[in-house]
Amino acid sequence: MKVAGFARSLFRNFGLGVTLFSTVLNLVEPPSLAAQTSPAAATTPIQHVIIIIGENRSFDHVYATYKPKHRQTVSNLLSRGIVNADGTPGTEDPKAGSIEIWSFVNATGDVHPIHLHLVQFQVLNRQPFDVKTFVQTGKLIFTGIPMPPEANERPGWKDTVKTYAGYVTRVIQKFDLPEGAQATPGQEFRYVWHCHILEHEDNQMMRPYKVIA
Repeated sequence: MKVAGFARSLFRNFGLGVTLFSTVLNLVEPPSLAAQTSPAAATTPIQHVIIIIGENRSFDHVYATYKPKHRQTVSNLLSRGIVNADGTPGTEDPKAGSIEIWSFVNATGDVHPIHLHLVQFQVLNRQPFDVKTFVQTGKLIFTGIPMPPEANERPGWKDTVKTYAGYVTRVIQKFDLPEGAQATPGQEFRYVWHCHILEHEDNQMMRPYKVIA
């Protein structure tokens, strides 16, 4: 499915605005992070829905831009038209100082420890969904209520979170630039997020994102 069709599908099913494979909306800001927001920063977090797709046997070399061999069929970011063969464009571009909630929709069969560079975050919850329906139609149907973070995840700051198969995992973070960073308005700083399983991250299960000053 090409970008436009995939985005339209998410738009219909979520009822939200869509940019590539990320949806955007305003939410109420949790008190624990509200106090850390500067006056110039966003006063409500932005939510991105990030879809984890593409899997082949034991590892995710098909995740991003793997081109299938003869008689192979894969479902990845390239085959769906979400990215180009060189991995561009990035699909997350938070503004410096903004607070965002990222929801990782794990439609694969593995648990993926997702690691974000630059920021630390708090785990909000996990919620099960119907994977078969989602893969076939793009419609996200929840099959249970949100589950609170695990005991070792709260309270505390994390840079890696386990995204269980068949669950939406939600985290919240503030995208501050490193202390002392010199930036001009509109300047872009590039970072990455990726699966922290070595076999996966070494085989393209990694995506760029940029923080905009």
